[in-house]
Amino acid sequence: MALISLLAYLIMVFMNKSNLAGLIVGVIVAAILTGQNIQNLAAIFNAALGSFLGTIGLIIMFGSGLGYLMNKTKVSHTLVYWIVKKIGVNSEKKGMLAIMVSSIVICGLLGTLAGGNAVIAPVVIPMVAAVGVTPTAVAALLRVSGEVGLMVGPLTGVTIATMGVTGLSYGKLMLWAVIPFSLVWLVATWFAVLRIQKKYRGKEAYELTEDMVDIKTIDISKGEKITTIVFLISFIALVAYGIITKQGTEYAIIVMLILSAIISLCGMISNIMKLDEAISVFVDGAAQMTNMFLVFIFFEAMFTMINLGNSAAGCHTNYRFFVPDRQHGRTVGDCKNK
Repeated sequence: MALISLLAYLIMVFMNKSNLAGLIVGVIVAAILTGQNIQNLAAIFNAALGSFLGTIGLIIMFGSGLGYLMNKTKVSHTLVYWIVKKIGVNSEKKGMLAIMVSSIVICGLLGTLAGGNAVIAPVVIPMVAAVGVTPTAVAALLRVSGEVGLMVGPLTGVTIATMGVTGLSYGKLMLWAVIPFSLVWLVATWFAVLRIQKKYRGKEAYELTEDMVDIKTIDISKGEKITTIVFLISFIALVAYGIITKQGTEYAIIVMLILSAIISLCGMISNIMKLDEAISVFVDGAAQMTNMFLVFIFFEAMFTMINLGNSAAGCHTNYRFFVPDRQHGRTVGDCKNK
């Protein structure tokens, strides 16, 4: 019976309602079906905050805050500039390669597909448009490369969640799953884009707007270069330490905060921003993912009640109530006479 709450959630989603709206309905249905009172619901949500899904939601929020700081201090833009300049975009294929590498790196660092590609697009589109890469080809490359970046990035929500569920280390996950899959996906996309280019070459083209950036006019300051280099060194060192010492999911939280502190400090030294501004930027970025955080919390609450409802099937005339299992970091149910 408790699975009806999951059905209610799916119906809301198929009605084009948001995930959070569907989950709210699902939680209400689950609470009614499992007979949860206000006190039990409070305990369920309290436990959800410290659950695995709650941790993933917090990591995504902190990652968004870090991404905003990277954009504010021009770390993201500097990385894109370096990648594009190193490749030297003077042909269609080099333009396609620049898009793929930039998207994988930036989306993997920022942990967001839309946010990462939004940083890349204004810089790379004028260049690839000049060598004849079509809008359809660019869209396909950004989408696939960004998704690969989310899977490859060591601190993205996708990677951390997969490691937590499977119990695999980052190295094993990359070696046996992500890298083989990504190579197949990227190679297939490359050939698909070549066909797209052949079909649409000369038939569609970009109309450059004022928000596009001419890479020749980009001037990377000394402070931006130093901040980017310090960020990359810190990022690699922290990830390497986490892999060597086999840190758990929660390690990503402190990594996000340390990297945010490092970028903020570099930004203050370079007079890019002040302390209060850095904190505001981080908070504003994290706030953009509040909806996602709540989605994870409500998912955990709904799944908890579904589990309770399924277990309660063996209680017959008894009453099912919620019990937080603090020792094992999970929630369980118990049977008790009415």
